[in-house]
Amino acid sequence: ELAPEVHTAGVEAVYETGNSEIVEVIIDMLASIDAIDTNVNIYPNPSNGNVTVTVNGTYTLQVVDITGKVISTQEITNREDISINQTGVYMLRLTNDTQTLNYKVIVE
Repeated sequence: ELAPEVHTAGVEAVYETGNSEIVEVIIDMLASIDAIDTNVNIYPNPSNGNVTVTVNGTYTLQVVDITGKVISTQEITNREDISINQTGVYMLRLTNDTQTLNYKVIVE
C-alpha cells in the first residue's frame, strides 16, 4: 500500500534480446477523483488526432507515446486544441504546482 504522496518508479521491459530504456512513471496518490473530474476535460476520446483539453488554471501539458517518449510539451491555460499526428495510444500528462494528472488518449 502506497502512502498518500507522489511516488516515482522506473519501469523497464526485459526481452530475450535485451532490455528497453527505463521509463519514469509518476504515481500521484494525492489526486482525488473529484479534483480530476472538475479540473480537466479532454475530448473527443478516441479522436482523429485533434483533441481539445480544457483545464481550470495553468498546466504544463506533455504528450507521451506508448514507449514513454515525450512527443511535445506546452503550457496551457483554460483551453487548448492539440494535434497528434500518428495513430496510437498516448498519455496526456498535466502538471501544475500541486498535482500531476495522467489521461489516456486514443488516436484512430
